[in-house]
Amino acid sequence: MMDSGGMHMKNLFEEFANHDSVAGIVIGGSRATGTFDELSDWDIYIYTTSPIEEAERKAILEPLVSYMEYGNTFWELEDDGRLLDGTTIELIYRDLDDFEAGIHKLLEQALAGTGYTTCNAHHLQHGLIEYDATKRLEKLKHKLNAPYPQALKDAVILKNSALLKDLIPSFYYQLEKAYKRNDSFSINHRMTELMASYFDIIYAINEAYHPGEKGLIAHSSKLAKLPEGHTETLEAVFEFMFQNSVACLYYTRKLIARLEKLILAEGYDLSFARSEF
Repeated sequence: MMDSGGMHMKNLFEEFANHDSVAGIVIGGSRATGTFDELSDWDIYIYTTSPIEEAERKAILEPLVSYMEYGNTFWELEDDGRLLDGTTIELIYRDLDDFEAGIHKLLEQALAGTGYTTCNAHHLQHGLIEYDATKRLEKLKHKLNAPYPQALKDAVILKNSALLKDLIPSFYYQLEKAYKRNDSFSINHRMTELMASYFDIIYAINEAYHPGEKGLIAHSSKLAKLPEGHTETLEAVFEFMFQNSVACLYYTRKLIARLEKLILAEGYDLSFARSEF
């Protein structure tokens, strides 16, 4: 679904599709699902077989934008700017061979991360393919729509559950120390990491790919399998995070304990858990 700027976007897609190096174009995020609002930007993934020179990208984009930052490489190669109607647009350029290899590694080697393990898979699975020269993206999407791999589910749950509280470098243990030091920056960092692993586990239990951080509490609340009091406990953690350390740690422990109960119900062994927790 496109808004009033859809014609400009149609021109953009056609111009990129005509480039010899472009193998695929995918709309991501809320623009793909039709759930966008006035604050939503355009996330456009351009899959290539070889790099597109900046001058060539400028020639395509300049007639369609009021401002553009070319060649941002903070995460991936991106051109980030604003369309003529003021809407933010992010064009992310990816080598299709590398992306395809990453998806195969994720699915076939069960390579779990510590938070956001399956986001790239979700982006394609729920993305809107605008152009697919050789149908490689469609084939990958079909693969992602197959049942969630059991080995990947196991890897994500076991790796991230240990990091919640069961090892010396675990996020809860580090969070306790941050509160004792009254270190606000470290508190924020450790809680962010803890939540990243928490949600990685939640989505793996539900055999669903992780959608990313935007609207994550609301999105996850619709999943079939959740710890008791999932939303309420999360809200309590964030309410007290910088107001009451005792309350925040209490609700964080409750959050983890309820998640562990769900993990055990799924048949996983958590015998490595810290007995003093």
